[in-house]
Amino acid sequence: MVNPHGERTFTLSQQKVSHIDFNWVDDYGGTNAVNNVPISCY
Repeated sequence: MVNPHGERTFTLSQQKVSHIDFNWVDDYGGTNAVNNVPISCY
């Protein structure tokens, strides 16, 4: 799902992550936003 800012949203808990973190997540094509661990296989 993409929020009005064009950022992907994940779980309810992950939606609480800041905009900067959401941008960081999108740069990696999808990560665990809670733990800030990139999914390297992407």
